[in-house]
Amino acid sequence: MKRLVFFTFVSAMIILSSGCNRRVPGSGRVEMKNSIDSASYALGFREANHFKQQIAPLAFEGIDHKEMAKLFSDLAVKKAFSERLSSIFDGFNEEIFRTAFINELAYEFSYFDDITAEIYLQQLINKLNSDKENKSREMAKKGIYPDNESGKAFLEENAKRPEVSVTNSGLQFEIIRDGDGPIPQASDRIKCHYHGTLVNGKVFDSSVERGEPIVFGVRQVIAGWTEALQMMPVGSKWRLYVPSYLAYGENGAGDRIGPNETLIFEVELLEIVK
Repeated sequence: MKRLVFFTFVSAMIILSSGCNRRVPGSGRVEMKNSIDSASYALGFREANHFKQQIAPLAFEGIDHKEMAKLFSDLAVKKAFSERLSSIFDGFNEEIFRTAFINELAYEFSYFDDITAEIYLQQLINKLNSDKENKSREMAKKGIYPDNESGKAFLEENAKRPEVSVTNSGLQFEIIRDGDGPIPQASDRIKCHYHGTLVNGKVFDSSVERGEPIVFGVRQVIAGWTEALQMMPVGSKWRLYVPSYLAYGENGAGDRIGPNETLIFEVELLEIVK
């Protein structure tokens, strides 16, 4: 598909019940007005599919998906989960995500299937990252660095250190340990550990502290990471210094990352996931 397809459904009514069965709370009609809404629905569908795959091998008969779906109808989406998806897709509609999850789990109804959901989400990620990368290149050419004052000063001084390399986009990186494995491509999924701080040393996110590495697509993260990962051999550990325009920009991310924040990550690339 050569261009991004936006799925817009106005007042789409879903037939979710039959006979005298009562509709599962949280399921029902969905109105998707933009790419954020469509992405949220695709993500909810995908999450429900993953959940069903997890419970399928259980050694119990007669698992009622509708009854399970009722348990999720009043639950809030975890804040960290919502913030992460919002940062990737430039927004996140929790209500549509929940409805998609319940529709699929309870009734196996969705506007997407496995293939169209993945295609849509990947195309949207590619477009958003491409837009950010193009913008960052233009800003770098013009010498425009919109990071807040402390971040701008930090990057200017950090770039003078001999062990720090600076790419054309303005990304700065330092090799802590060089690996000798393969280098990921844009289409790959990878497993890594990371530790993220602001320039003042405050930790905003860390898989190291959680004690569990994370798996994601190379293009499913901020532009600074996408660029760095395609230069890192497996087994490497790098320190990334990411200008705000290659991270979360003027919007920030939740209450942990403010507008125009420069971010520092220690990233250990563990493997390319097959």
